[in-house]
Amino acid sequence: MSVETESGTLRRIRNQLPRRQPPSFHIERRPDGIIVVRFDDFSRSVVDQWVAHVKASDGRLRSPLRMLYDFREAGPPSAYALSIAGPLMEQLTIPEDTCSAYVFAKRLDKHFTRSILRCLPPKVGRIRAFSNFDSAIAWLRESLAAVNREEKKDE
Repeated sequence: MSVETESGTLRRIRNQLPRRQPPSFHIERRPDGIIVVRFDDFSRSVVDQWVAHVKASDGRLRSPLRMLYDFREAGPPSAYALSIAGPLMEQLTIPEDTCSAYVFAKRLDKHFTRSILRCLPPKVGRIRAFSNFDSAIAWLRESLAAVNREEKKDE
């Protein structure tokens, strides 16, 4: 087999492989109303994309807001992400009765994850760290059910 044929074959195979997208973050609104934000990593470009999205969405979210931030694939937060999160949240219009779950990989130390959450201002509402996605969803669903029970009492 000649080098030219090999190159052509390899080029065809390479072109058939799925292209890897640049890292980003992904948002999904679940049928139960919980908004899930997944991060591929904490690179400056991903954090900047997220900041731009959050600023553009400011004031559009309504109570009761339930957010789940899924950081399991992202690894530990970068110093840049930590330096931006708190001040950004201070600037935003956050609905009353907001609850946010933060899901970290099991390999991250609990002390480390708690110190990350302490960087967030009180106005972000109730927050809790998890290492299990389903447990985080269950906590957010229960908080929504509690809001619904309170609304029914008021009627």
